[in-house]
Amino acid sequence: MDAASSDYRFGRFRLDAARRVLLADGKPARLGARAVDVLIALVQRRDRIVGKDELFELVWPGVVVEENNLQVHVSALRKLLGPQTIATIPGRGYQFIAPLDGDVLAAPSAAAPSARATNLPPVAPLYGRDDDLAAVRALAAQHALVTIVGAGGIGKTHLALAVAQQVAHSFTHGAWLVDLAAVADGAQVVAAVARTLGIVLTDDDASPATVTAALREQSMLLVLDNCEHVLEPAATLIEALRRGAPGVRVLATSQEPLKLAHEQIVRLAPLAVDAADSGAVQLFVARAQAADRGFAPTPDNLPAVSEICRRLDGLPLAIELAAARMPLLGVEGIRARLNERFRVLTAGARFAPRRHQTLHAAFDWSHDLLSPDEQTVFRRLGVFVGGFSLELAQRVASDARIDRWAVLDHLGGLVDKSLVIAEGREAPRYRLLETGRAFALEQLERAGETDELMRRHAHALRHLLQEFDAAVVGEQRFDPLVRGIEAEFDNVRAALAWAAAPQSDRETAIALAATSDWLWNEVDVPSEGLHWCRLIRPWVDESTPLPLSARFWLTQAGLGRVALLPAHEWVESARKAADGFRALGDDVGLYRALCLLGSARDDLVDAREAGAYLEEAAALEQPHWSPRLRLRRQNALEWWHYLGDRRSQAREAGVRHVALAREAGGIVEVGALTNLASTELDLGNVDAAIDLCRLAVARAAEIGRPSAAVHAYENLVPALLERGDLDGATEAMRAGRAISVRRLGNAFSLLIYLLMLVERRGDARLTARLLGYVDRVYEDSRRTMHPEERRTREKLLAKLEATLPAKELEALRREGAAWTEDEAFARAGLS
Repeated sequence: MDAASSDYRFGRFRLDAARRVLLADGKPARLGARAVDVLIALVQRRDRIVGKDELFELVWPGVVVEENNLQVHVSALRKLLGPQTIATIPGRGYQFIAPLDGDVLAAPSAAAPSARATNLPPVAPLYGRDDDLAAVRALAAQHALVTIVGAGGIGKTHLALAVAQQVAHSFTHGAWLVDLAAVADGAQVVAAVARTLGIVLTDDDASPATVTAALREQSMLLVLDNCEHVLEPAATLIEALRRGAPGVRVLATSQEPLKLAHEQIVRLAPLAVDAADSGAVQLFVARAQAADRGFAPTPDNLPAVSEICRRLDGLPLAIELAAARMPLLGVEGIRARLNERFRVLTAGARFAPRRHQTLHAAFDWSHDLLSPDEQTVFRRLGVFVGGFSLELAQRVASDARIDRWAVLDHLGGLVDKSLVIAEGREAPRYRLLETGRAFALEQLERAGETDELMRRHAHALRHLLQEFDAAVVGEQRFDPLVRGIEAEFDNVRAALAWAAAPQSDRETAIALAATSDWLWNEVDVPSEGLHWCRLIRPWVDESTPLPLSARFWLTQAGLGRVALLPAHEWVESARKAADGFRALGDDVGLYRALCLLGSARDDLVDAREAGAYLEEAAALEQPHWSPRLRLRRQNALEWWHYLGDRRSQAREAGVRHVALAREAGGIVEVGALTNLASTELDLGNVDAAIDLCRLAVARAAEIGRPSAAVHAYENLVPALLERGDLDGATEAMRAGRAISVRRLGNAFSLLIYLLMLVERRGDARLTARLLGYVDRVYEDSRRTMHPEERRTREKLLAKLEATLPAKELEALRREGAAWTEDEAFARAGLS
């Protein structure tokens, strides 16, 4: 071992490193040579923790030995020197902590550290942190205290060390790292700093003032790492340094701010995960290649890598642990096991702190710093999916012991401690990272609260939807109202999934399905809302409270009409809803049901009967009702006149529909413009129809709901064909299909227009095959064509019969009937 030629004295001991001898009271101590070498290594590196691997390399270079050999020698040293001489830092290594006689490594004297001294360890490359690095570096150049705040495992220490390495040359006495993770008692913070800097403290004077006095003339950057569990003593020392040692700058890392007046806080977000070259993906690739030299990113495996990084929230620790599993599991194996992330992600580096050697340990560390009530609130917040509002948090997490206002306080504490993320300013939303949520749900299960909290969550969402349902009646602007609830879309899904499960809560399931219709329509997935209705429908029977069953049937009718449920089914649901609301004396509910019935096809609801329904709705309508509610009658009138071939009256109702939709705001304007375009096209106003369709598409994009324009494309295709723009119609069909599949799960509503498009190309045989496919789909779905669609089909069939021999036409239609939707569109050149 290459020992330095120095003597070190502490108490009755003298260590002669050059001769590799330890003297006790002037006589050679009874200690083996390897134990002396261990002591020399620790004493010469007393300003930092020395890892086990490093000690093995220093004491047994090139020799493989059992780990317990090191433990035996450390034990022998402690027995001889005393237990307070060598500290074990769990998961990290060992540190010599006894004061040396005359040790003035960093004291303000002639023996002060030379310019640009440092104890900073080497820093691995940073990925995706260029902006953070620049921001922290700029702040550190101007302010006495900068605190990097973030969740455990998010990369605070790594960033702080990278900054320190870059700016150390700016300080005469360099940059120094003080790791406070192993400081169990706040009173030891000052001692840890003094030990790192070589400042001699006495038992009577181990105070911030002593360290401050020693550093009064110093110029250095002090990195205080892991302050979260010693906030108050760390803050006290930092404040003393600010006042008495102006040349000392502090860069701290913590899971929550130190809350000092002059503190500059940099909240560290997870790494970006939204691109193949994002910081998260770069980090995974680098760590995966370190673990498995044969791994290389390719177009085939990058989507899986991106998904892994996204599902791990861009959390660097989790990504590094995942990448370390590459030799064992490979990319697909890691991705497949992420639901068991706390079991899988356990392969931390040997030099890493123990709390960073498994993902679970990192969250255990953060969780243990919470008060019991904070732990309770944290685990209860795990039931939320995709975030939550303050009001929902208070409803779900409070109980007889922790009231709503206490939940507010604890939520603020969890935000400060980086376990909950707050987003937005005016009305913040909160969320847990998915990995944090998984940990919270584990704690919830351990506390035996899972079933109760899922019930509370579902009840809270039921209450929220019912409040929204009532507010729609009088709220003049619908778009801000719906924005307040659409953020809870994932929570509604989760609540429905729980309530609809066997042995759960049938009444809550019915209520959630019944009052969520606005949400499904606004977020543009009515087919999903209809799925929940059909799943829950068998539970709606005579035992269901009438207000609930009537509201359920209304929702099933409305969603069924939009999502193309067989017409007789949604009409039957609308009749049940009308009967229920009439019995209840509920004018609003009855009005909505009557408007649905008034817009039904005349083969299901006689035209006179439909007209009577709409007259009754007109008598019920109140001027103080919201535009969103009143436009329903104009929409129904538009359809009633349209079905009766009264196009001019349909246009008048359509214009009123558009006006009310614009008053309401939001997605309803898209539908109103689309309906009016259909009428204009029938009236021969082709340019007006095209303009209205394109306005609907633009409005849908403007409000962030491009899929709401699916029906606009249904009208745009025939309008462009009428104008003779075959290329434009083809592109409109392609765009319409893409959003129809997203919104409804298929492109059913575009099939007749696909026939029109192919026929205009002059390909009779392909048109015949597609006709066979379209007829088969309508037959399988038990759906009836709209009258205008039926007329279009009959015209196309007549053309085919005039062009192709009957047997060939029949054979072509049979061939097409076997196609899938993808095959049909692919044959039409629209895959």
